[in-house]
Amino acid sequence: MGKATNHEIPKMLVVLIEPAGYMVALVDELQKQFPGEVETRFVSQGMTQPWASVEGSSNQILSEFTAVSIGQVASQIWQQNPDVVLVAGWRHPVVVSAIVFAKLRGCFVMSISDTWQSDADFIEQLGKRMLFGLINHFLPAGTRQRSFLIEQGVAANRITVAQMTVDVDAMHQFDATRGTEAAKEFRRKYGVGSDDVVCLFVGRLSEEKGVERLLDDFETMEAGQGAVRLVIVGDGPLLTQIQAKAFHRDTVLMTGRLSGDELWSAFSAADLLVCPSTVEPWGLVVNESMAFGLPVLVNDCCGCADDLVVENETGFIVEKENRGQFVKCLGHLIGDEDERRRLGLNARKLIAGWTISNQAHNIIGAWAKHQG
Repeated sequence: MGKATNHEIPKMLVVLIEPAGYMVALVDELQKQFPGEVETRFVSQGMTQPWASVEGSSNQILSEFTAVSIGQVASQIWQQNPDVVLVAGWRHPVVVSAIVFAKLRGCFVMSISDTWQSDADFIEQLGKRMLFGLINHFLPAGTRQRSFLIEQGVAANRITVAQMTVDVDAMHQFDATRGTEAAKEFRRKYGVGSDDVVCLFVGRLSEEKGVERLLDDFETMEAGQGAVRLVIVGDGPLLTQIQAKAFHRDTVLMTGRLSGDELWSAFSAADLLVCPSTVEPWGLVVNESMAFGLPVLVNDCCGCADDLVVENETGFIVEKENRGQFVKCLGHLIGDEDERRRLGLNARKLIAGWTISNQAHNIIGAWAKHQG
């Protein structure tokens, strides 16, 4: 149980890793729905990639020095004594410190997470169990993440599935009002034919995202498929290798990292999404693509698969080592326009309930439930 509210107006402190677009949207929605004040602290401006600045009266980036960041968070918790502290995960030292200081101060501690696997050794596992005891309530991204927490010994009544997502409503609005023209412009800009089937990859160009394997699989499959293009959106440590591998292939297009309307235009222009990751805690690109009515092809290690990818209804799930099956499913989707349309309509319908508003509602509802 958490403490009773200590303020006439409740206070929430949110400690997140970086201002990724979906997290900023969630913070904005929490500020709308929470019956009090919400302040957010980000550990880094861009730990995995550069993000737009969000600093303002209630959002701040912590110091680049971990020890200083810990002091900043500890000071705020001790001085302001928030009613609830919401953190991202339980691994980063600043997050761990926030959990400990919040518990010492008597705050209600909540943790959002997309973790569903652990390679921790015995000592690490023991430390995690102890830390879990300091967290009042867990907010896993989905079904697979909830099961992981249960396996770790967390009681079911301390868990609320948050339904991790992106700004689905805004994407639906963009696609409905601007999608057709945006798709035409994207294809024109990048030299993609109006009748070409576009297979879209969006993600960081790193080993675990499987983009090198995707290039090989696409080359295996594309013979005899007619007008088909693989569009790779993103950058990362493997950029040079991927560029070299794709250099002489007219069917492969690399756009670099896109954001905002440019990224949404890529989704509007695509016919299907491929997510070949070999490690993927959740896979928000699946949420995004479904919001644009795209069927999805994912490996079974994709953390959102249990919730969002309904086999032969919204897409297909393949065992990550079964590359032959991946190629077969990819070829099937490319070659069957009616199938893509059916799966895409189902995908759009399923994801319609996975809104940022709903995620914020789940988070605040979990806190409110414990305040009686």
